[in-house]
Amino acid sequence: MCCGILTPSKAWAKKLYFRVGPPALGNGGPNPISIPPTNVAEWEVSYVNDAHREYVYSISPGFFYGFLTEFSGGLYVGLGPGIVINANGVGLGGYSSVGYEFGCGFLCFSLEYKQAVGIAGAGVISPYALRLGFGFEM
Repeated sequence: MCCGILTPSKAWAKKLYFRVGPPALGNGGPNPISIPPTNVAEWEVSYVNDAHREYVYSISPGFFYGFLTEFSGGLYVGLGPGIVINANGVGLGGYSSVGYEFGCGFLCFSLEYKQAVGIAGAGVISPYALRLGFGFEM
């Protein structure tokens, strides 16, 4: 029996992302981004561990635990359950995201679209956000 051949591959590392961008809070469309971005509803912090699990903290679209899949060229998608928040309420639901990571080394830049859907007391809520930011390996 022969041994497997060792081949180099890209290792996934723990990353912490800080993103900013206008969320659509369910009140008529996306809000314009403030310059400088001082409105905390525009902020998002995301932690991705080495097992491709993502923890998302933002006022809108909400708080989530997701699973990421990375494709070649920096494209990635995410999906997972969580707490969905918008101007019409708070409820349980899930999110999906698609993003592009570029300029990676110790520091990476990221552009991401995140859509959430949840059930609140008023019915279905579906906030989304388009955010740009950076992340670094830990």
